[in-house]
Amino acid sequence: MKAVKGKNNAVCLISSTEGRLFDKVAQENFLSVNTCNEREIFLLDDLYIKNVLNKVQKGEHIGYKTYN
Repeated sequence: MKAVKGKNNAVCLISSTEGRLFDKVAQENFLSVNTCNEREIFLLDDLYIKNVLNKVQKGEHIGYKTYN
């Protein structure tokens, strides 16, 4: 388990698998869904529902970013 800050600085507990994916998004500042496999997209969408990640459109690509 890992505690991360999401929308409005709310703390949320996520699994270690989600934590690795969260760290990947945080390191790259933007993760396009075109570069992810189906499992990663499912986990990213789950983190979006938990208000941990923000879904954004960057040019022609849809992806995820962390909240500031």
